[in-house]
Amino acid sequence: MRRLDPDEAAAVIAGATPIPSARPPRVLRASIAGRDPSGSPVECALTEGRWLVIFSSTTCDGCSQLAGLVADGTPGVAVLGAMREPESGLPDDAVSAFTAMGGRWVLGDAPFAALGVHAAPFFCVLEHGTVVLEGIPLGRAHVEAHVAGTLSGRPLPDAVWLTPDP
Repeated sequence: MRRLDPDEAAAVIAGATPIPSARPPRVLRASIAGRDPSGSPVECALTEGRWLVIFSSTTCDGCSQLAGLVADGTPGVAVLGAMREPESGLPDDAVSAFTAMGGRWVLGDAPFAALGVHAAPFFCVLEHGTVVLEGIPLGRAHVEAHVAGTLSGRPLPDAVWLTPDP
């Protein structure tokens, strides 16, 4: 690997296009359709109010805490649990056991596609259909702290970007 000399580096920088530091908000479509744990069609509108969408899986060791959060809810937001539909279809014993505590659930690929989520565990906080915070949950308390920070107008970043010393 060869280092650029100062003139080559200046030419590269002069032709570079800056990447904007602020991402535009991602707007969710009006509703997400899928199936409930029993296999019945279900549709959920997320464009009104505040929502916490928790993506989980029956094969995720830490996701049982998240299923409890879907069942119990958290103040200030409506909570929706999302999972992929099992290959064997619904109803499914593992899904039924996982969601037995209750709460609102939608299964299928649509919730993942709508929010650009590739795999569980993951969570998104939305206000009127716009994603305001997202991340990988490190347990129930972690998600609840993020929701509280968002509701107070101070979303908590999971990573702090440090600038080099001058």
